[in-house]
Amino acid sequence: MLNYTENVLPFMNIAHDIKTPLNIINSSIQLIELKLKEGKIIDEEFVLNEQIKILKNSSTKLIKIINDFINNTNIEDFNEINIEECNIVNVVEESTLYFADYLKNKNIQLIFDTSTEEKIIECDVDKIESVIFNLISNAIKFTPKYGKIQVNVYDKVDFVEIVVRDTGIGIPKDKIDKIFQRSIRLDNYCKEIEGSGIGLYIVKTIVDMHNGDIIVNSDIGKGSEFIIKIPAKNGEKENVT
Repeated sequence: MLNYTENVLPFMNIAHDIKTPLNIINSSIQLIELKLKEGKIIDEEFVLNEQIKILKNSSTKLIKIINDFINNTNIEDFNEINIEECNIVNVVEESTLYFADYLKNKNIQLIFDTSTEEKIIECDVDKIESVIFNLISNAIKFTPKYGKIQVNVYDKVDFVEIVVRDTGIGIPKDKIDKIFQRSIRLDNYCKEIEGSGIGLYIVKTIVDMHNGDIIVNSDIGKGSEFIIKIPAKNGEKENVT
């Protein structure tokens, strides 16, 4: 029998995944409304076209998330991983660049860099995408205007290392060991920041499913760094060091 956490986790995951594209859609709508109010839509046709592109991309992402969920209605499906070979560099890059236009509008710099153009590993692509989405979404919540979010991929031969860094407000030292607990909200100490607190729990769950590791480094006022290590061959946790 599945326990309570296993039963509700798929629904928490879908709700959290949906929230990100909805926030992006809402942000674009607000910008378009502002331009309409200022009477600048015609004068700023390029801006309007960019926002339409963002709306289309986010709508497509929403449809994919919902379709994937409908096609995998068995709750136990979330607790299984669909292992396939993939170029993890492409997976991480595409997931990162999804946020590019949104972050540009928020005046937050987004950088993607990799030590290799191709790294073939065995993983569940959809779940790894969810890891990247959740980590970047978390970074966005805590990174102020004119800040920076950087995503790096490193080929470590036996495993791949994915690093998400931000120049946000940082995490208190006494909370770092607790942030992956389902009941802990990262923003409890910063009430004005909105968030469900479930994203990092989902990240840890998925990384564990892949026999990987996650390390967090953070300094208050300077930012945070999340290091994800995923074995190149599924099940080879002993090689992730």
